[in-house]
Amino acid sequence: MTISSATPAFRLTAAAVLMLWQATPGHAVQPTKVWVANAGLDTNPCSVSQPCLTFQHAHDTVAPGGEVGVLDPGDYGLLSVGKSVSISNDGVGEAGILNTNNAAAAVTINAAAGDTVGLRGLVLDGAGSGGQGILFGHGGAVHIQNCVIRNFEGGSTPAGIWVSNPPTALRLFVSDTIILNNGGPANSGGIFMAAVAATVEAVFERVQIENNVRGMSIFVASGNPNVSNHVTVRDSTVVGNAADGIFVRSIAAQPGQLAFVVVERTLIANNAGTGASANNARTFVVLNKSRITNNGAGVAANNGGVVWSFGNNKNNLNVGPEGTATSTFSPL
Repeated sequence: MTISSATPAFRLTAAAVLMLWQATPGHAVQPTKVWVANAGLDTNPCSVSQPCLTFQHAHDTVAPGGEVGVLDPGDYGLLSVGKSVSISNDGVGEAGILNTNNAAAAVTINAAAGDTVGLRGLVLDGAGSGGQGILFGHGGAVHIQNCVIRNFEGGSTPAGIWVSNPPTALRLFVSDTIILNNGGPANSGGIFMAAVAATVEAVFERVQIENNVRGMSIFVASGNPNVSNHVTVRDSTVVGNAADGIFVRSIAAQPGQLAFVVVERTLIANNAGTGASANNARTFVVLNKSRITNNGAGVAANNGGVVWSFGNNKNNLNVGPEGTATSTFSPL
């Protein structure tokens, strides 16, 4: 018997083959939006009706460039990011990652150079023993919004945010975020950023950096001669840290390298060390409309470091020396 394409048997057979082809794992289409819930299961497909349990399984399920949404409060486990993705909590309660491992980070980012990662509305807690809140190995751009990063005090390099010598240029944007009670050893604290092989550009806007060992440590070190660390801190507070508020340093920097930090409309207060300091050649702190008070010392420029002022800051009533700017800009 000859079966033509018009016969019911042919149509049934073709439909069955198509269904089998679509069901083959190699041809499965990854969803662009997935969900996690406190009562979810990682055997679920991560849909809104069948959410998964952990950020990691959701990350592995969602398509590159997709989004992981949170349905209810919970602890969603450590996360290793390897692609463009957004992890978003838009107000359902505390969506957290508890990290008590002193050799690990709550969120580790090792994405490709062109990838963009977003973290919004998360609470990252080290419970006094976690290593880092967010650890950047490499990636393209990272956006952190409305997060709490706290209590990372374990291991040899504890920090709220640790940027560890990315091999390719990185852009970091942090806004409306609280970074508190992080650090242990002298160089650790709220934020640590080291540029050796590639330039790091960062903007911290409306960020509270409180009660860490050191508030911010910004380094540039010998390596690629065209590497720089460009950081802007705007409309923020750097207060109550056990060492310096903002510490900028170079280590054997080459010509062309810079550690350059602009501090604008920011309160730097009640830090046990220096409020803002530039240490060694090719380091710069630029102050604009900021208040520096009740620190161990006000500002400092050491060993060739430079502190520039727009002449509109208030640096007074510090415990030790107020310090002075290396030079003052004339207003435009």
